Amino acid sequence: MSQIKTKFNFLKFIIVPIAFFVVGTVILVFTLFPIFKPYIEIAKLFVFSEDYVSRTSKNIVDISQLSDNNYINIDDIDLPVQGDRYATINIDAIELEAPVYYGDSVKELNKGVGTYLGCYLPGQGRTILMCAHNNSYFKGLNNISEGDHINISTNYGKYVYTVIGFKVADKNDTSAYDLTRKRDNLILYTCYPFDTLGLTRMRYFVYADYTSGPRIKYQN
Repeated sequence: MSQIKTKFNFLKFIIVPIAFFVVGTVILVFTLFPIFKPYIEIAKLFVFSEDYVSRTSKNIVDISQLSDNNYINIDDIDLPVQGDRYATINIDAIELEAPVYYGDSVKELNKGVGTYLGCYLPGQGRTILMCAHNNSYFKGLNNISEGDHINISTNYGKYVYTVIGFKVADKNDTSAYDLTRKRDNLILYTCYPFDTLGLTRMRYFVYADYTSGPRIKYQN
């Protein structure tokens, strides 16, 4: 009888509390993770920050010496692959300066502004789609006004785009951007509302038209 009682006490006072502790901890982690995730992502910005030295500095072009009729041969450009930092974006109106990476995975967005892999690059004469977190690099995107300039300095030239409009749309609304448009244009987007932590269902889009910068030539 004493052995049975000892086993019962062991289960009651040791195993059961441990089981409750483990289950409670798992539930607490899953409950609080969405709340603290944005702060974790912000912390990663500092952990993964890195210095950038252009791999193609010899190809940098100063647009002050170019007109819209000037071209750069695509063979003279070292096109980026996913993960490469190939540009810097500046928006004076909101005091933004950030690195731009090719790709929009978690890794790229933790370090700066990402470029959707299914779009084009500045100078290619098509749509450029860039994104960043609303609680870091694009936190002031809603303060941009029509007529403001967006400057993008790539490793092959400098470009200026002029803001023409804005839109709030669902994340699955593909009509918010046109990747088939045969005209150089820039679209920036981020999660909306801006004061929300973590991922949201809505997105805030900023549309800008090409103003200046060297164009990429595909054939001689």
